Amino acid sequence: MTFAATVCWSCYVALGTPVLRRHSPLRTATWAIGFGCLGMLPIAAWQALSFDPSHIHAGTVGLYLFCALLAAAAANVVMFEAVKVLGPTRTMLFQFLVPAFAVSLAAIALGGCTTGPSGTPASAGAASPPAAAASAAAPGTTPSAARLSSPAQLFLVSPTANQVVHGTTLHVVVALSGATIVAATTTAVRPDQGHVHLYVDNNLVSMNYGTTQDLEVAPGTHILHAEFVASDHYPFDPRVVTPDVVFTVQP
Repeated sequence: MTFAATVCWSCYVALGTPVLRRHSPLRTATWAIGFGCLGMLPIAAWQALSFDPSHIHAGTVGLYLFCALLAAAAANVVMFEAVKVLGPTRTMLFQFLVPAFAVSLAAIALGGCTTGPSGTPASAGAASPPAAAASAAAPGTTPSAARLSSPAQLFLVSPTANQVVHGTTLHVVVALSGATIVAATTTAVRPDQGHVHLYVDNNLVSMNYGTTQDLEVAPGTHILHAEFVASDHYPFDPRVVTPDVVFTVQP
């Protein structure tokens, strides 16, 4: 999928170059985003049937406006202006600096760590917070440094054992006692603060910052369990894990 996305993005930039000879970057970006939204409309309409409006908060609206106005609209206008001035090849080369800038900004603004858990320099893949979190949360793995013990207790409220789920969305509800869930990711961990990781068939599928989560699941029988992890996404010692719950998904 990553390769396909790279090919599509390259075609998007290359084919947009002739258009920019006749239209402004603003108009080109407007049409590109508009037609792209129309293509996603059927999927959005289908997902809206199972959407819970109670999940919308002020922060959600703010993130939506940020993604729509800056990350999508403004960024596309700037990119098309760069293509018009520099050409598609130079523009794509400069875009490769985005991951490095993102890691640096995360380290400065969010207190992210660019070293491995043992203090050794992390690799390029491990420096990325999502990659490091997924690696750290893999069942059976723990960082080399000593880990804190947590007083937390975590329980799976929904689904229940042997529950039959109809459709493709699984509504997961957990209950947590003895600790609180926080949104910030930090290496200054506390035993009573952290996040919830959800596993389906022993695969990490969600790093959640609340007690509810909707997961896309395929038909068949699956095993679900949840884990309360520290704010650096590494597990506590001993691990705070719920018992496995078996559920079945039917169309």
